[in-house]
Amino acid sequence: MPQAGWAIFLLKVAASVGVMACVVFTTMGEARWWLSAPWQLKLPAVLGIALLGAAAYAACLAVGDSEQRRTFTLHADPAVASGDDATTTTATQRNQ
Repeated sequence: MPQAGWAIFLLKVAASVGVMACVVFTTMGEARWWLSAPWQLKLPAVLGIALLGAAAYAACLAVGDSEQRRTFTLHADPAVASGDDATTTTATQRNQ
């Protein structure tokens, strides 16, 4: 059985792919230009579109991840958040 959180992760990835596809589709231009342009113009265009798509994908994942971290922080276990010695260990204690 999959661990908890996989469904949310897959949903975030699907949303990020959707956003990336929309960004790439809207910035790619017309097919006529791609068929007639020389490679010296196509190469920077492809690189720019690929970098823009990757940035959109990463930004979408980062927004989803920051939302998850904020929710986790707000709902953290009070015993751990208070620093109760019975439930937490410091780096010094782990190294001994």
